[in-house]
This record gives sequence, structure tokens and C-alpha cells, in this order.
Amino acid sequence: MKNYIYGLIIFVCLCGFLHIVLANKTMNIDIKNTASNIEKVDFYIDQIIDDNKKFLDKSDIKQFSWDVELLASNWNYYDGILMLALIKHGKYKDFADDFYNAMIKDDGSLNNVRNKHNVIFKYDVDFFPQVRTLLYLEDSKHFNKYKIMLDGMYDKLKTHPVISQCGNNLYHQALNPGWQKYPLALDGIYMAQPFVLEYEKEANRLGLKHKNNDSKNIVFNRLNWVHNNMANKLDFYDHVVSNDGKETNHVSWLRAIGWYAMAQVDILDSLPEGENKEIIKIQLKKFFNPMIKKQSKTNGMWKNVVYSHTGKEFMNIFEMGHNCNYYETSGSAMMAYALMKSYNEGYLTDKKYAYAGLKAFNGIVSNNLKQTDKHRYSLSNIYRSTGASSQISYYKSCRGYLFDEAKGVAPLILANVEAKKLLKILYNSEK
Repeated sequence: MKNYIYGLIIFVCLCGFLHIVLANKTMNIDIKNTASNIEKVDFYIDQIIDDNKKFLDKSDIKQFSWDVELLASNWNYYDGILMLALIKHGKYKDFADDFYNAMIKDDGSLNNVRNKHNVIFKYDVDFFPQVRTLLYLEDSKHFNKYKIMLDGMYDKLKTHPVISQCGNNLYHQALNPGWQKYPLALDGIYMAQPFVLEYEKEANRLGLKHKNNDSKNIVFNRLNWVHNNMANKLDFYDHVVSNDGKETNHVSWLRAIGWYAMAQVDILDSLPEGENKEIIKIQLKKFFNPMIKKQSKTNGMWKNVVYSHTGKEFMNIFEMGHNCNYYETSGSAMMAYALMKSYNEGYLTDKKYAYAGLKAFNGIVSNNLKQTDKHRYSLSNIYRSTGASSQISYYKSCRGYLFDEAKGVAPLILANVEAKKLLKILYNSEK
């Protein structure tokens, strides 16, 4: 009997040792591969900066290279997230400052020189990410005019129409008829909620107008409503929901899911320790788990349409006769960022989330960031856009993939930042 017990103990110890060795082997492979991919992304960012410095002058009407959709305003949510990503990278804060200085007048209003018809705000949540980034430019000599814009846009956010039957979440575009059937989108959570919390968190320190306001419970309740009402039977989140909060459009679209993933981890940054923060952490884990199961085992990415309620993925589309549901860059990069950040910040402690994010980051860089010649890289498979409508709009997305567009570039930079942090954490944990 003693021999049996000793043998069992030795077996268990050997299994544990083997597990550690295999885990370390996997970790070392990830570290080596990730370090190379981080370097590649850094080179790509340098390329973007070099290509666009000449367009920063406020009198220049040319397009920035990342504005592949040719919206011409150069003042939109993907400008905002790109500038935020460049600031968080740590090397390009001056570039972002020059961009905003050219776009904002001394009175805090928008300089419309690039598009005379551009309007900064019409009850559209897509106008808040570019203003949120101004909070990160406190050292700028132009910060006084940035503060005026921050205060004005905070005023507008606080009077933005809400959807009472959808947890008092904000209308995505309150005056746009195309958004009346499905007025709440997952991406809208990211557009506005991190901004209001970060503004209030920094108001006293930065000398902003609206001090001592507290929207933490409001934002928590909005996020909590989405968690309870927009996940389908497989726990994938649908893109949009109806005015009464009862009907989604039956499509789990990757980038919308990615925006929501980033919103959750960014909101956690601003929530104090307590019950609400712990609830969001639990919800984040529940949100990530089915997505990790859906992650490609070979390239670590996700397809543009993750799931539809028909029970079928969008594969061979009958109208067009070929596969248009590609492994998509922007949403996969958003998931990579959120997964790695959730571990880096200690919101989730299981390393499986870190590894899933790392796998997605490496998959994007290895498969979609390709060298076009000796000194150039290009980022591919960035889905253009889709409306808040029925499944048919997703069926017709076959030609909707872009190169080097900001909705893919910016999340990749943010994921790159988190990959660097993760490497340090993994390295230190092995010492």
C-alpha cells in the first residue's frame, strides 16, 4: 500500500513538473514571437507618422493615409482612437498634439477647414472618442483650448437623449432615421462611457469646468443592462437592439463585440474598488469565455461575423457565391487589447486570457501585417463598416475590406502596447 501511495505521489509530481515545463515552453515561444511582432508594429507606426507629418498643417486639405473611407472631415471617432493609441504608445504624443492643434480653434470650436460641411455634434455618440483623447494632452501648451472643448462636449453628453427601455443607454445617432429601429449599438458603449468617467475622474486635477460630478453608477447600470439583454443564447453579443430593448438584429458582429470589450476594460480603469467593479469583472470573464472558444486555433483571430441566429456562420453567400467572412483585423485587435489588458491590470488573473490575447495579436501581425517591399508594411482585412440593420447588410460585406485604415491600425497599436506590458509581466514571473 505504501509503495502504491509513493508511486502515486511521484506520478503526480512528474505530471506537475511536465505541466510547468510545457507551460514555460509555450510561454518562451510566445515571448520570442511576440517580441519580433512588436518590433514589426513599431516600424509600421513609424511609417504612418512619416507618411502623415506633412498633412498636420491646418491649411492642408489632403487626406491622412488612415482615412481610407475618405470621410474628408478628419474629425471622427477613428481619428480619436488612433490619436489615443499613439499617445499611449509613448513616442508620438507631439504628433497627436499637432493634429488636435490644427483641428481645434482657440475658442474650443472645431476648425472646419478640411470639410466646410462637417458638424461636430448632432446627438451622435461617435463624436466623443476624439474629445476623450484630449484628456491625455494635459502637458500641451494648447491645453486651454482643449479644456473648452472638453467642457462643452461633456455638457452635450449629459444632455444626450437616452433610451429609457434600454437601461437609459444613449441613442447612437438620435437624429438619424437609419438608427431608429435599432438605436443602441455595442460600439456606442465605447464611444461615450469611458469618456464621461475619465472626464469626471480628472476634472479637479485638470481644472475642468464640471467638478465633483459622479456618473459611476449610471455607467455601471448601462453596462449591466447590456450584459443582461444583448447576449444571445450562446453568450455572443449581438450588434444592436430595438428601442424597447426586446429585439436584436440577430448578428454577432466582431468589431461591435471588440468595441464593447475595450469599453469594459477601460471603464474598469475608472471604477473604484467595490461591488460594482467586481460585478463587471465577473461579467468580463463570462463575456470572454465563449469568444476564446470561437477563436481560431491556427491564427488566433476571429471572423467578421462571429455568429448569426440562423445557427450558421456567414460562409458561402448565395447572392455572391463565394466566401466573404474573413478573419478580420480590427475586431481581433480590439479583442487582443482587451484580453491582455484584463490580465495586465489584474482584472482577471487566469493566464488563459493573457495567452488568448497574445495569440490574437501574433496572428494579426503574422497574417495581416505584410511587408510590401523592403521598407514598407501594409495592414489588411480591415472591415469597412456596416449599418444598424438586418442580417442582409452583413451578407453584402464581401468588398468591404480595407488596407491601413484607422479602425484596424489604432486597435493594433493599443494591442501592441499591452503586448509589451505582458512580456515584462511574464518575464518577471519566471525569475
